Order: sequence, then C-alpha cells, then structure tokens
Amino acid sequence: ILSEMLVRPAFRPHEIDAERQVVIEEINMSEDDPADVAFEAFSRGVFAGHPLEAPVLGTRDSIRGMTRDDIAGYWKRRYGVGSTVVALAGSVQHDAITEMVAERFGDWSGDPVDHEYAALAPEPTANVITRDTEQAHLVIGGAGLDRADER
Repeated sequence: ILSEMLVRPAFRPHEIDAERQVVIEEINMSEDDPADVAFEAFSRGVFAGHPLEAPVLGTRDSIRGMTRDDIAGYWKRRYGVGSTVVALAGSVQHDAITEMVAERFGDWSGDPVDHEYAALAPEPTANVITRDTEQAHLVIGGAGLDRADER
C-alpha cells in the first residue's frame, strides 16, 4: 500500500481539502504552544532570507491557496527513484527485500531531483516574544558544518 501511495499518488481533491483543514488546525495549535512559537521565531531569525525561514506547517494563506496541481507538481519535482532511499534494519533477507523493492518500485521513474541548496549566512540575532505563560522557552542555535564538509 505504501509503495502504491508513493509511486502513484492519487491526490484526490476531497482528501486534499480534508487534509487542508487538518493542517490549518495544526497551525492553530502550534500558535498556542509556546515551545512551537519559540522555535518558529528561532527559524525566522537564523534562516532569514533562506527557504528554511518558512514555517514548517506553512501559513494559513499558503495552505488555503495550495491547489492539487501545486501538490502534484511538487511531488513530480521532489519525489522519484533518484531521491528515494529504502532502508531496513533488523533480521531481513537481503535477496527477498531486493526482489520486493524491485517489484514495487521498478517502474517508478521521475525527473532528476535538484539537490542545490541555498547558501546560509545567519547573522547573530535575538528575538524576544512576551506572552502570559507559566514557563519560559529558550531556543539557542547557530550554524553547524556545511553538508559538504568532510570533517
């Protein structure tokens, strides 16, 4: 079932509409969670001007404005045999698994995936959000090694 969903997703409009409502409710809950608010403020500060600045769940406007064609286009650009890893752990039979993966995913094509990432150059920043809550939430972070760094 999972391979069918991944290789040939239906993107049924009524299911998209239902999920849209779920995500909007998740956005509402996230805005009520001080830890989530702190993390989103951190992301906006550290990743300002970078694609990672965007809220993880999106915004109400972006979710409401997303069409089936937008979702299908994103899937076509980002999902395919060239960007998928099948990983298993435990007591598995390698030959049987290889055969099953070839059977389920063998005819899956897809466009080559663009693996270019925008440069990240965070500036030191502090962001304080004051709310009437019982606890304080603090997020501290900074840039780590570049993904191409061989250390």
